Amino acid sequence: MKFDLNKSFKIMKRVLLTLLFFTGALLVQGQTIGKMELKESGFGEKKLAKAPKRIYISEFSVNYQLAYSQTSIARGGREIGGGYRGDAKASLSVAIPGVDPAELQKITDQVYQEYLGELKAQGYEIVNPDDAGNTDIFSDWEKLEGGTISQAQFPGYLATTPTGFGYFVRKITKKGRAKNGIFEYANKLSRQLDGAIIAKVNLAIPFVEQAEGQGSRALRKTFGGVAKVVVKPNFRLSPMESVQISKTGSASAITKSSYIYFESLKNQGQVNYDLKKAVKIDGVFEEKKYKAVESADSDIWGTDAGHLRVFHFSDKEVSRTQAIPCEPDKYLNGVKEVVNRFVKESLSGFLTAGK
Repeated sequence: MKFDLNKSFKIMKRVLLTLLFFTGALLVQGQTIGKMELKESGFGEKKLAKAPKRIYISEFSVNYQLAYSQTSIARGGREIGGGYRGDAKASLSVAIPGVDPAELQKITDQVYQEYLGELKAQGYEIVNPDDAGNTDIFSDWEKLEGGTISQAQFPGYLATTPTGFGYFVRKITKKGRAKNGIFEYANKLSRQLDGAIIAKVNLAIPFVEQAEGQGSRALRKTFGGVAKVVVKPNFRLSPMESVQISKTGSASAITKSSYIYFESLKNQGQVNYDLKKAVKIDGVFEEKKYKAVESADSDIWGTDAGHLRVFHFSDKEVSRTQAIPCEPDKYLNGVKEVVNRFVKESLSGFLTAGK
């Protein structure tokens, strides 16, 4: 048997590339991207596969966190054992310098165009937003055009939608947040679009997380008098992030892809793709903690003033603003890779669902 060196080399090369892909991590220009595992859920997958090959993309957004703020307050008052203390307040704001928002918009645009291209290559007709706007459900909704970055949707995040992408929202709040309400609209919309599949694609990419140790939190809770905020970089594609949008309210930035079909109770189906766990993007930020700490002022003994004892104390506050340096090129390479992978892998799951 004749030994073909070139053929053997090509086979070995394919094997090595396959092994690299399935090791669970991907190396991109000197940085490591963690393993991406998707969790599929839904029902009626076989019906979904037989649905009309028409699709309306009602949501497509990528949310990039570039800033984060947190405040800790230790309330004062009378202390156990005597004396009084004032309030303590610590605020910490961190941000990433050097990342161009226009480059993030380019990533969103590029991924979206590739997404459309693959759907069309598989024979899907993309429903025009104007046609969707003629349905009853969107009759009183507001139409928006993608390509404009929003800083109001999730404070600290740049919310991007693709340039040229038309979509509808129930209303825009006074602060500029787009809201669709708490009621699911996709089934009704699919039915009004003659069974067109409704697609929703959303991604959340935070860069920090809270990092105060359990022991420190326990001590502060037990003894009080200390306000403390501690964060550290944790750059990742996240399944879900709770974002404070007001003094008392929060909203969820999620990574999720959904495909919903509804013509009737007999002919309906849905498939969803969520992350099983966060996908880490390493090699972008230094492993370092950032802190803001303030201790309360107290007066244990007080001062005699005739028939009264007077206690002297004041409220104390510290506020820190800190830039967290990173290499912008590595940041952009990292987010481009995880956005591409999630969109492509979830789309691949949808295209093979029920087959």
